[in-house]
Amino acid sequence: MAYGDPSSYRLDLSPGVAVDVDTRTATAEGGSGFEFYYKGDLNHDLFFGKSTKTFGRSKVVLVSLDQASPRECEASTRVQTSGRVSGYMMKAGDAICVSTSDGAWAVLDVLAWGNAGAVDVTVWPVRR
Repeated sequence: MAYGDPSSYRLDLSPGVAVDVDTRTATAEGGSGFEFYYKGDLNHDLFFGKSTKTFGRSKVVLVSLDQASPRECEASTRVQTSGRVSGYMMKAGDAICVSTSDGAWAVLDVLAWGNAGAVDVTVWPVRR
């Protein structure tokens, strides 16, 4: 698979929002193209599993932020199969790779959890 040049942006999260990283959209409703739902509770969970708010077919893996790329995302053996990633599951320097509903890879660098969550997002689109 060939990927285009990455684009990056910061996304502020509040509890109860679903996020489509391809379109930079965060809403309470979510939908079939949304990759994750931010619960923002005490466990600081990001949910990637199938629900009415997310499309639920993302591959989710943890990688070292300083080596994050589509190649590292595809090769990582730290696959998250539970449908969620919690702040307590991550080590310092970890990032979350997510395959998107458009076929891209996105890397989420979680900057803050809780009621005022924030992530830096880098997306590598698929070259068509």
